[in-house]
Amino acid sequence: MSRQDIVTQHFDASARDGSYAEFYASTEHTPHNHDFLARVDCVERLLSGYLKRGMTVLDLGCGPGPISDFVLSQGARYTGVDVSQAMLDRVPKRDGVETKIGSSEAIPFGDNSFDAVVGMGLIEYFDDPRLTLKEIARVTRRNGLAVVTVPNKRSLNRFILRHSEVVTMLYRMRKPASKVIVHREFTPGELNTDMTNFGFRRVGEAYYDFKLLPYPITRISSQLAFMINRRVEGKLPGFFANGYIGSFQKQ
Repeated sequence: MSRQDIVTQHFDASARDGSYAEFYASTEHTPHNHDFLARVDCVERLLSGYLKRGMTVLDLGCGPGPISDFVLSQGARYTGVDVSQAMLDRVPKRDGVETKIGSSEAIPFGDNSFDAVVGMGLIEYFDDPRLTLKEIARVTRRNGLAVVTVPNKRSLNRFILRHSEVVTMLYRMRKPASKVIVHREFTPGELNTDMTNFGFRRVGEAYYDFKLLPYPITRISSQLAFMINRRVEGKLPGFFANGYIGSFQKQ
């Protein structure tokens, strides 16, 4: 089974049982949903200074469309693309919203179709993310904006996780056997270099999901870690952030 098939099956199942949509069902941050909501908050802030009425926004790997309300509130039109039809079925249907099944490696729209393109929780699932970044460049209009999120390879928390193979192995032995989805990690510089190579210039950035108390404290005492980490969200250097977001303008 290919990596894309595994990812598609995973998100199909998460859409059907409602577990993925639950991350965005409330605006109240909890240990269960904080990383998802913090990412959405940052993406919307990076878009807010750019979007104007009548603009078009493409949300790749859109899931249940957590940024669709915000896009509409800015007077823009929202298009969501996902490989999972079950996910697309959960995107709220209203005027100004369009959904289409498709892969970000072969976006089902023509060249220069969108004023802004968002790849949120997307490129880390691909063996070669540059295929998706190339497609983002193709469908983004000149001077348009691309907002891309990635797991931050330089975070303290991820460094500890990478060097905790034994603990991770023992933890997985306790779980039912399943196809493991591996998330690629990127440094901010790596993402910036890739986007530059596809004709973009970085115009903004943000870090999210800060972990002053990292793993294994987040596993041993999740509520305590959440209470402290929530208080420092956005207030520490990027070294403490699990995620990174770059905002890029097409030249």
